[in-house]
Amino acid sequence: MRAVFGPASRYRTVPGVAAPDPQGRVLVGTDVRPLPAVTATFRHVVGQTDRLDEVATRYYQRPLLWWQICDANPDVLSPLDLLAAGPVHVTAIPLTLPDGAAGPPPWSALIQALLAVTGVSGVRVLDEVSLVSTPRTVAGRQVAILLEQPVRAVEVTHSAATAPAADLLPAVRSAGFTPGRPDELDQVGQEILIPPLTVR
Repeated sequence: MRAVFGPASRYRTVPGVAAPDPQGRVLVGTDVRPLPAVTATFRHVVGQTDRLDEVATRYYQRPLLWWQICDANPDVLSPLDLLAAGPVHVTAIPLTLPDGAAGPPPWSALIQALLAVTGVSGVRVLDEVSLVSTPRTVAGRQVAILLEQPVRAVEVTHSAATAPAADLLPAVRSAGFTPGRPDELDQVGQEILIPPLTVR
């Protein structure tokens, strides 16, 4: 016995499997579907209100073929994440240290404080230097010189439901940093790949 799938289903060619459950009954299911190699010819810039079925309708005139778009973007784990509608978010928080702070930034304390927040699953520190053009007067002439300026931020992977971005800021302050305005790094404005239609 095997499940029957429609001609547009991504499981139509996946073989069925039978396995016993703890009570000894044999249950029939569908095997794991290997991700096919997909080449994409079009790119779609994600908008704030995009829905995956509507994107599929736009390119294929068939809303149920949204899974072909997912196949072409395997680095995104969930279809909801493809359009930034998933439950897990990545938020960047700019950081500054108080004037006169001595020694290296307390990165370890910051990471520990953020990971202690329920709903936070990852922390990535960004500690870079940028060159900023600054006007100076030298020998009576106005010139621009390049000064090094630290650029510090932290990217936090968190659950939007249990750890909204505002709940991350007290942990940042507790480690001795002053947080800037959080910026959600989502898919809006990013490109996703749209493969050619393979199901007729």
